[in-house]
Amino acid sequence: MKNLFLCTKSRSLTYLSKVSNSVYLLESDKKSFNEKIDEIKSNEQVGKIQEILNEATKKENERKEKLTPTKSNLNVLAGRNYLHFEFKTSKDTFDKIKEKKFKMLISLVGFDGTPYESQEDNAASLASTDGGPYIRGTQLKDGSMLVYIESLRYFNESTAAPEGKYKIVKLWDADDENKADLLNVHSQEIEIRYKKKQ
Repeated sequence: MKNLFLCTKSRSLTYLSKVSNSVYLLESDKKSFNEKIDEIKSNEQVGKIQEILNEATKKENERKEKLTPTKSNLNVLAGRNYLHFEFKTSKDTFDKIKEKKFKMLISLVGFDGTPYESQEDNAASLASTDGGPYIRGTQLKDGSMLVYIESLRYFNESTAAPEGKYKIVKLWDADDENKADLLNVHSQEIEIRYKKKQ
């Protein structure tokens, strides 16, 4: 019986490793699946391990079809604050969207906690013309793609853009009437502050 239990634990560790090493699952996904695997304590529950792995594989496939934010920062050009976002996705998904034009919904919360009305913006052309591309990608060693998008609009004092924390809460293909969200989760926040005049 002890040997069977050790076999169960060994199998659990193998599946824990598969989930933990997933390129596309969110950290919250990994934590949830790993906790479920950790709950396997007996040979009677061994069948649940495969169920959990199947569930994790299904979730991973869903994540691969969308964009997962990895980094958000300002791109400052001539005193203009453009919002720059980086995402991870699969090569297949990138190939499907690389010629598309995008719209985004930007959320803003002031530093004092005041929420502002979310604003729609276009993704900027990442070339010297307005013809795109609107998204760029670099393939990573693990086979996934790191993709980049920037806001068309810039945010500074001359545009009366409030100081605060900005993030993308929705991203979609500009030609999609249904505005299907391409994000797995909201982006990280970008802080915009202006230097105070003395």
